[in-house]
Amino acid sequence: DFAPHRRRPDTVVRTPAPVVLVEGLHLLASEAIADTLDLAVFVDACSLTRFERRLQRDVTERARTPESVKHQFETIVEPMHARHVEPQRDRADLVLENMGEPDFEALARPVIERVETGRRK
Repeated sequence: DFAPHRRRPDTVVRTPAPVVLVEGLHLLASEAIADTLDLAVFVDACSLTRFERRLQRDVTERARTPESVKHQFETIVEPMHARHVEPQRDRADLVLENMGEPDFEALARPVIERVETGRRK
């Protein structure tokens, strides 16, 4: 839970299904994990888009000031993105560009097509 900065006490148990979606910021950082996935998707957005989304979220949902969000983004978030997140792009079978207002149907289309055809790259 990002508001108090700690894990929630409740756990949600999921049962196996024909298709399991796993998402995570650092999911493809591990080559061992990436190799177990049938299809790895990297969702990309430019720095400005990522900053604007973070600014809106952190001010609205986390009671942070715009100044603190900007400082954190410039000094921590962006350098760590370049160091830890961006390199994962190379392990993805499919890279989706998610700029501006998300169009989830358009973003899902190539993923669904790959799942239905069984194609990776």
